Formats: sequence, structure tokens, C-alpha cells
Amino acid sequence: MNTKPERQLADFIKEDEIHDILKNTQNTSIEDLEFIIEKAEKALGLSPVEVAKLLNADDKNIVNKLFKAAHTIKEKIYKQLLCKCMQILRLWLQHQHIPQKALYGGIGARG
Repeated sequence: MNTKPERQLADFIKEDEIHDILKNTQNTSIEDLEFIIEKAEKALGLSPVEVAKLLNADDKNIVNKLFKAAHTIKEKIYKQLLCKCMQILRLWLQHQHIPQKALYGGIGARG
């Protein structure tokens, strides 16, 4: 007998709503798309409607701007994360009384 409670799965957005949103956002203006991309670059988060508008974009310049923005956001987020990890590692090394040059050991080690 299985005593574990069954895990209920729920959709964040129902599938029929997704199809409706995609269908209703097919003819978004270039200005609106540029505004959404600028908002995304500021890492303010996008609504499902805004994401659907970007998914429906077929203008080459807008698509290029979207990919450039995605790259910028990715670099910003991962760079911040990597810097935090390096700070934590350096603090740990100091606490363990391990020289920081050990951080760069192995292939391509710095002196």
C-alpha cells in the first residue's frame, strides 16, 4: 500500500488560455514590441500576453533586438551569479586559511 500523498499537478496557465493569448496577439505594433523588449532588458518581468506578443513577432529587426536583449539579460544574470559564487568561495578559502591562488589551481593556473 502506498502511503505517500498523491501530488497534484496544476498548469500555470491553462492550455486553451495559451492558445487564445497567442491568437489574440498576432498583430502587435513594432512600437509595442520595442517597448516590451526594453522592459525585458530591465529585468522587470513580462506578462504572458507580452511574451505571446514577442513569440508572434515576425519582423527581422524585432527578432534581432529580442535575441540581443536575451543575450544581454543572460550575461547580466550569470555574471552577477558568478561574482556572488566567487565572493562566497573567497570567504570560505579565507576561513579555511587556504591561499586564494588555490582558487586558480590546475590548468591555466595564475601565479
